[in-house]
Amino acid sequence: MSVVDFSGIRMSLRARAFILLIAFFFIYGFITDRYFLALAVSLTVFLACVRGYTLLAMGALLKSVIEIPNTVAFDGRYTDVEVAIYNSTSIPIAFAEISIEYSPFIKLVEGAKASLLFIPPKGCVRLRLRFLARVGRHYIGPIDAVVRDPLGLFRAIDIRIGGRGYVRVFPTVSEAEMRRLLLYTRTSGLVRARQSGTGVEFYSLREYREGDDMRRIDWKHFSATQKLFVKDMERETMSYVVFLVDATKNMLSGVYGSTPLDHCSRIVASIARYLAIRGDNTMLAIYSEAELLSTQKLVRGVQGFKAIMDLLSKIDYTKYVEEGSSKWSSREVAFTTATNSILKSIPRERVLVFIFTSPGDESYREALLKGIERLKKMNCRVYIVMPITTVYEAKGLEPWQQALYRIKVFEKMKEELEFAKKLRGYGVNVVATGPRYIPQTVVSIIEQYRA
Repeated sequence: MSVVDFSGIRMSLRARAFILLIAFFFIYGFITDRYFLALAVSLTVFLACVRGYTLLAMGALLKSVIEIPNTVAFDGRYTDVEVAIYNSTSIPIAFAEISIEYSPFIKLVEGAKASLLFIPPKGCVRLRLRFLARVGRHYIGPIDAVVRDPLGLFRAIDIRIGGRGYVRVFPTVSEAEMRRLLLYTRTSGLVRARQSGTGVEFYSLREYREGDDMRRIDWKHFSATQKLFVKDMERETMSYVVFLVDATKNMLSGVYGSTPLDHCSRIVASIARYLAIRGDNTMLAIYSEAELLSTQKLVRGVQGFKAIMDLLSKIDYTKYVEEGSSKWSSREVAFTTATNSILKSIPRERVLVFIFTSPGDESYREALLKGIERLKKMNCRVYIVMPITTVYEAKGLEPWQQALYRIKVFEKMKEELEFAKKLRGYGVNVVATGPRYIPQTVVSIIEQYRA
């Protein structure tokens, strides 16, 4: 048990025992030997000095400058965050117990969350933390600290110093995956041949026919051949693709880095990169109980890919753990809000909508069906994409561990397949498979419906 006074300094049991010893020396000194009285006075002064130092050290720590940098990283890779504590005063901080807060959704692999530090006057201490990055935005800091004197007689009350830094993690787009997608579409005949029509890219030259636009005549060719030829342009065969990603708490269950949300983020990033090469228009909306993130509109080509990558790196896990941060009461409301946002942004043309989600209860299924029906009325072709849990969550385990894991989650897999089966029963297009095969399946669908 400890005692705290108005100054914010707590007295330890050791200090209380020290005070009892001083009291004994005072009494003994008055009764018998004056030497003990002088000793009691000296110990009292010493105790006051120790307490005064603890108070000064606490003040020095409160005045310290804390630097926690914002960092950019890529999914699945290690990222280092260096926390610096600058003591700007002339008071040495002998014993500072610190604990660095960080998001529970990012994994610390090197370095220590808690440390006992000596911070010299006008000096600096640097702490390096190494994390295994996962897609999204993760906070680092602030720091909870306690100051003690060297003898452990006094300690300051817990104080919080510094602010928050953030690690923004972008999904990794595998070059091997991109080559596989491009090779798959070419060898399977999914990529359509060039066609003449309305566009801006040159297609071919042909002889002039009555009724052709005079502005398309190639006068250079006429001066060489004395014959009229016109330019045919290549017809643009772009697609409009919308990704709707479920980022609710249901998508965060599973092995670190291999949850449904982790895999869906990588899959969307890979497909968006492919569509950027093809010059298609893309849009992304991410919904959760806490917030709705959206690119707001369909963006073509590389700019669309950049917008999607930027949005995926902004998924804020902080709001999953902070009280009062939920903006919507349920998963169903979050999905409906996202659907409303999409309906306001898409054109009245054929649009492909891919909803990346996981199984839910009956109310969530009803919300999905209502949202899909509304999208269909806007000439959208809608697909539900559901990664199957057991296909990927056993990744990285030994064979015998994989067998035990599959037994454990067998019931969950049955629920997932049953959810997909019920949606298909209502006429919903469902892609339910492992993440390795989802990119090819989605790209195949897009190429088949290319405008």
